[in-house]
Amino acid sequence: MPLSFILQNETVALVLVLFLIFIVLAYKTIKLVTKAIIIATLSAIFPLALNLISPGLVDITLKTILYFMLIGVGAYFLYSISYMFIKLCETIGRIVLFPFRLLYSLIRGFVETRRHAVKTEKREEKTFKPNLKVLRKKKKEEN
Repeated sequence: MPLSFILQNETVALVLVLFLIFIVLAYKTIKLVTKAIIIATLSAIFPLALNLISPGLVDITLKTILYFMLIGVGAYFLYSISYMFIKLCETIGRIVLFPFRLLYSLIRGFVETRRHAVKTEKREEKTFKPNLKVLRKKKKEEN
């Protein structure tokens, strides 16, 4: 009964779809923010670790730590946006090329079937081809 109610009432169906989209987007956003916090923490630790390895190479100030955090998170967001853009282009490409790929597979299947039929015909011709020498000998023996 709940399924028929959802199908009959368009508003409820629209709210359900919007709710599912919200849940997916919220999950993706929380995942992105969590990774950004991890990247920011690692970026803040980098100048400290660099100072331990080679003292005096980088001044340890709040400005330096924030600068490295900004660079790390900015690079991560640039990577994340680029990755999403590439995946979007791949998906659009698959959608646009789907009819052509379908047509290609149909043509290829037809050609392969025809090629197999021709090979089978040639094979049958070779196996059922009469030996003329044997036939001539049989005719001479019969006469």
